[in-house]
Amino acid sequence: FPQFLWTQSLGGLGEAVARALARQGWDVVLSGRRLDRLASIAQQINRDATEREEEAQKKKEHREAGGGD
Repeated sequence: FPQFLWTQSLGGLGEAVARALARQGWDVVLSGRRLDRLASIAQQINRDATEREEEAQKKKEHREAGGGD
């Protein structure tokens, strides 16, 4: 898996890049001084990933049941 590390990733650009890469399947490592903000960003990225996985699973089950795309 591709990996991405961005130091001081709490700003707008770092967060946006981390989110975009996570959506593409990259392992993302964030760093910064504000642990509360880091935790919040990480939780949001993880929640987004879980939602994408659940949606992909639903589509797969629908296709396997003969429903097409």
